[in-house]
Order: sequence, then C-alpha cells, then structure tokens
Amino acid sequence: MINIPKSLTRKSALRAFLSSGAAGGILLMVAAALAMIIANSVFAQDYTHLIHAVIGPELTPKLGPMTVHLWINDGLMAIFFLLVGLEIKREFVDGHLSTWADRRLPMIAAAAGMIVPAIIYLAIAGGEPALRRGWAIPAATDIAFAIGVLALLGSRAPASLKLFLTTVAIVDDMGAVAIIAVFYTAKLNLMALAAAGAIRDTAMGIEDVAFYLADYLIKHYPENLKNRYDLVSVPTTEIEFIELMGARRGCLSSGGRIDLEKASAILVNEFRAGMLGLITLETPVMIKDEEVIVAQLKQAKIERDEARKRKFRSGRRDAKEE
Repeated sequence: MINIPKSLTRKSALRAFLSSGAAGGILLMVAAALAMIIANSVFAQDYTHLIHAVIGPELTPKLGPMTVHLWINDGLMAIFFLLVGLEIKREFVDGHLSTWADRRLPMIAAAAGMIVPAIIYLAIAGGEPALRRGWAIPAATDIAFAIGVLALLGSRAPASLKLFLTTVAIVDDMGAVAIIAVFYTAKLNLMALAAAGAIRDTAMGIEDVAFYLADYLIKHYPENLKNRYDLVSVPTTEIEFIELMGARRGCLSSGGRIDLEKASAILVNEFRAGMLGLITLETPVMIKDEEVIVAQLKQAKIERDEARKRKFRSGRRDAKEE
C-alpha cells in the first residue's frame, strides 16, 4: 500500500474557496462593489472606455463589432439565463414546481414584488412628469444578485428556500422584460415575435408568419436562402419564394398546386431550428431607427405639454383682465 503525503491531497486555499457554495456570491458582490467604486472615481472614463472597447471577432455584419459590454450582456448573461432556465424547467417538469399548486405561491410573490414597488415609486415620484416613466425600475429584481445572495448562505439555506427565491426572481425578471416590451417600446413587432415562437401559431396564423418571415429574409438574408434551398437566385416576392420552396420540398396538394400551409410550416420551423443560419430579426440599424422614433414622440409630447401650459396661462391672464 502506497502512502500519499497529506500535503499532496490537501486542497489549496484557493481551490477550497472556489469549490465552496458561497464562492460565486462572494465574487459577484466583490466585483459589483469594485465596479461601483471605479465608476464613481477618477477612473470612471477609463472604465467606460474599457467596457465599450471592441474585442474579439465580429460574429455577423448585422450585429456590428462586439464590445466587452456586448460579450457580457449578450454572451455570458445569455448562458447564465439558459442555465437558470434549464434548472427551473427541470423543477417544472419533475420537481418541486411540477404542479400549479406548487407554482402558485412563488408566482403570487413575484407579482406582488413587481406591483408594490411600482405603486410606492409612483406615490413618491408620480407628481414629476420626467420621473413618472421610471415606475418599472423598482419592479425588476436582479436575478444574478438574488442568486448571488443565496449562494452566500451556502448549505445553511434549505434547497426549498433557494428554489422558491430563485423562482420568484426569475418570474419577476420575466415580468420586467414583458413590461419593457409593452410599455417602453415604440413599436411591438408581433410578427417577429410569432416567427421566433414567442406567440402561438394559432394566434397569428402560420401562413401570415411565413409570409412576413419570407419577405424579411429576401430583403436581409438572401444568401442564407440560396444556401439552404439550393437556389440560383432568390425570388423578389414572398409568395413566389414560398411556392418555389414548397415545390422543392414536395408540398403539393391535389391538382399539383402548392400547399401553402405546409410550405409555410416548413419555412417557419426551419427558421426556428436554426437551419437557415445565424439570423436576427432586429438589427442595430432598426434599434437606432426605433430610438429616433421614441425621441420624436418624447419631443412631441413635451411640445404638447408646453402648448397646453401656455394656453392655460393665457386663459388665466384673459380672465384677470376681464
């Protein structure tokens, strides 16, 4: 029997720390505190330049150059939410949240956690027009911090409590995203949401969704369509493209006519499965155009408010003169 020295089997302090349940929470809190200190110090400008520095490959010209901020927000955070979502899905399918009776309490708690802070905010700042639109800020829970705080408790917190608070944080976050989409978006593109599968096909109609998707892909991603469906050239209209694609996929009905419903379903399903390649339904150019529209709407509202105030003051002066 070989005796292994204890010095070789003993964990280093760093390894012991990283393997502990509280390591992630501690690192998160330290990083957040450090970022706040730097952002409010003489190094604030350097910090801003750092997080917006272009780094790494450009994934697609549609998205533009990738910065540190984008890699974190659209890369690492996407992986984080994927892992958390998978954990919650496991609990929903075969775990502590598999029945509606088990889900009811965290969902009610999450709804109250959004509504009550928003009401308190409006009660305090609702009188200021410039601040009134910020009511959704306190309605959102930072899920990363919520899980980080739970990690600090380690094994001292029961698994049921961690699951409950994590579910509350996730449902709260989903509600906050819905609030932003509905109340803070200049134009809600329901067809794009339906194409991505966020809205049921029965609600929008699979053919309508496919026609919207085909028109968008013809304009913005013709090469993807050529590669996927082995086309020499892409038709100029959505109906021509769907009929051509349907003929190549054997979507024929009686009389040799193209079954548009079947062809539409194939196009939408292949898009959702990622078979058409890397595609985004919202480009930076679209976002900038939307920001311009929002700015114009805000300016128009300010001008209407000012005109209303001037009219009110003018009416009061006329009343005094009489």
